[in-house]
Amino acid sequence: MMQTLQELWRDETGAILSAELVLLGTLGVVGATVGVKMAATAVNDEMKDLSFAFRSLDQSYCYEGFCSPHARTAGSCFQQEDVAVSLKKLRQLNHDEEASRKQRGKRSRRRRPVPDRG
Repeated sequence: MMQTLQELWRDETGAILSAELVLLGTLGVVGATVGVKMAATAVNDEMKDLSFAFRSLDQSYCYEGFCSPHARTAGSCFQQEDVAVSLKKLRQLNHDEEASRKQRGKRSRRRRPVPDRG
């Protein structure tokens, strides 16, 4: 048993060099970062699709009241805006938000001049 452990301790055929380990670690971190970014983008796109699907549902309703000799209930009605019009507004809102996000990204990438301390 002890001899087997000593042989394993001295065996260097499967040793990983530190440079290889650093390279593999760096690739792993970069890959994970890209993967998380892509997952976030995919979830965001699915949420946009879901919002358009919800907005495509017509939620208009109307029911008449009931009247009897002993009781009376009022009716109610709600007419939703035309679905095509509201989807157009939602698309415009989505477009404006993306343009605003891109503009904020451009502003944050610009370098501000360092004040001269002379």
